[in-house]
Amino acid sequence: MEPIEIDLAHLSKRKRIAFGAVTILLGLILGLLTTELVLRLIMPEKMFYRINISSTDGNYVLTENPRLIYVPAPNTGDFNSYGHRGRSFPFEKSGRKRIVLMGDSVVEGLGVKLGQRFSDVLDRLLNEQYEMVNLGVCGYSFLQEFEYFKLLGEKFSPDYVLWFITYNDMRLASGEIYAFNHYLKTAPNSAFYEAYYKTRIGLNKLLMSCYTYNLLRYVYAAQPENIFNNDEEKISLDDADDLLRQLNIEARAHHFKLIFIFLPSNTRQYESEINDLRNLMAKNNSPCLDLRESLKTYSGSGSVEKYFLKRDICHFSVEGNRVFAEILYHDRAKLGL
Repeated sequence: MEPIEIDLAHLSKRKRIAFGAVTILLGLILGLLTTELVLRLIMPEKMFYRINISSTDGNYVLTENPRLIYVPAPNTGDFNSYGHRGRSFPFEKSGRKRIVLMGDSVVEGLGVKLGQRFSDVLDRLLNEQYEMVNLGVCGYSFLQEFEYFKLLGEKFSPDYVLWFITYNDMRLASGEIYAFNHYLKTAPNSAFYEAYYKTRIGLNKLLMSCYTYNLLRYVYAAQPENIFNNDEEKISLDDADDLLRQLNIEARAHHFKLIFIFLPSNTRQYESEINDLRNLMAKNNSPCLDLRESLKTYSGSGSVEKYFLKRDICHFSVEGNRVFAEILYHDRAKLGL
């Protein structure tokens, strides 16, 4: 057998090439990690989501949570440091028990002045025994309210969470989302938002969580799109069931009393969807107080239209806010207050 000759010079060259390739690869990885870290340090406010709109009663800004979509902007008009109307409570609790109110524009008090909302009236009826933290946001669905409670509501360490359900809470669209769509349709970089908010799973979802990729996509995206055209128009009962189970777990873990309150309205629109949600809550043993017939009972044989804003089907007038606060006060024992 002839001896095997090894070309040491050739092998050394191949090792050098391999070593160089590995060095370049490691350098690229280190460079990307360094860029990602630097971007996260110099852009802590997530610059990609600073687009805001002016709505009927306040300013709203896009958020990086694609399930939440937008949040109220703080310190605008009579909106406090959290983006809500009224007093700004610290997260740390005082000696009084704390009530957090979750809901949409009806809870926020669209169309009435600060102090005229049912939460403000109820606070006075209760002789301000509690700290009343109203976190209602215009246009929110049940899903968005859930995300917002995790983002902000839990930070107040509530003793009670009163979760108000209105006629369209199972619907994902809202005037605020339409306003963002209108704004972004003619805005540069809108394709970035279209990609981000429609990303659900897979590699693209991972990439969209990286600042470096976001920045590159933001710089080069320029096609106007309709950003928020959800494939599903409403929240499915399976999703609602999952939200309810998570909320009940949170209530037990953080020791707050959770109760859902169904708000009366002046319409039968989406009534079947809300009834399905009500039945689902009963199935999940979620504590509920259904007050949808309360205004009719209160008014006797009279019309309930006076309790709502003119040409409005769900937002209370000044009188409606006062009456609904009295109804809640009358049923305070059912709320545990």
